[in-house]
Amino acid sequence: MLNSLIAVRRRGYSTSGGHRKPFQMIVITHDDHLVDKLMIGSKPEFIYVLGKDNSGISHVRRQYSDGRSEEANGNPYGR
Repeated sequence: MLNSLIAVRRRGYSTSGGHRKPFQMIVITHDDHLVDKLMIGSKPEFIYVLGKDNSGISHVRRQYSDGRSEEANGNPYGR
């Protein structure tokens, strides 16, 4: 259902001048299966993932569909 909504919004959301507006969606979930389905169905460039390190400090990382990830501030985590 979410993938259908994303597809519709991407196709038909334009300004009066005919320019397409960018589409952004925020999903907050603990469901990894849902995230996997959305990644496959909607093919985003990347997603943001919030996690904690062993010290309990939260970090935001950008995860790409090819498996690469990096800290949101640009420091690479590797693969």
